[in-house]
Amino acid sequence: MRVLIQAGHYPSAGGAPGEAQWAHDLSQRVASRLEAQGVWVGVIGDFFNKPPPPQCFESWDLFVANHYDADIYADRTGCFADRAVSDPVGAESDRAIQSWENAYPMMVGIPLRNERRNANTNQYYAFDATAATTPGILIEHGVGQGLDHDVLFAQIDAVSDADAYAILDFLGALPEPPPADPCEVPNAQKAMLERFARELQPRQTPWVTQMKRSAKKAGLTWADYLIQEATK
Repeated sequence: MRVLIQAGHYPSAGGAPGEAQWAHDLSQRVASRLEAQGVWVGVIGDFFNKPPPPQCFESWDLFVANHYDADIYADRTGCFADRAVSDPVGAESDRAIQSWENAYPMMVGIPLRNERRNANTNQYYAFDATAATTPGILIEHGVGQGLDHDVLFAQIDAVSDADAYAILDFLGALPEPPPADPCEVPNAQKAMLERFARELQPRQTPWVTQMKRSAKKAGLTWADYLIQEATK
């Protein structure tokens, strides 16, 4: 399994404010997560108006260009993924986008805004530089200097986890959970969910906010409600 990741605008410092360094940081984190699962990963930078790096001419199972949007939208939030209009392996690229859409908005809490796809994303220059057999997607992870700033920067590990999860799902390489003693499953599951609840508690994503409201309505603590929903 081979994945090529591009840190959008890095190292030119172009794009939206702070985007280049953020994309580089994210790309390295996602690469580490994928490599831990046995994926061969290449990371490249921006090469607009320059010769493509040699990795582009190799065959990859997926090419991913990492970006975030400038603060130019009225609602100041939203994410989406796109692929080349004339993609020769469009069905595979669409499948990669679907894996990402299934994971990222829910795991990170940034709403999907597919209506923002445009010529800059579906005619992205790097798509033309990769091998015709390589599926490719560009990800706009949110509005960097808008309402998504705290999630993208302060919770970049959650962003990395979501991207890596989506890519592994596309590759059919999600790790299998280890077998457990059936007698220990309920207690182990509850402990895991309680730890998960503690980690999520401080986050102010739309999903977390909604879960807290539902817990209050049900007369339960946030953690007990999350455990109840997860074990139904």
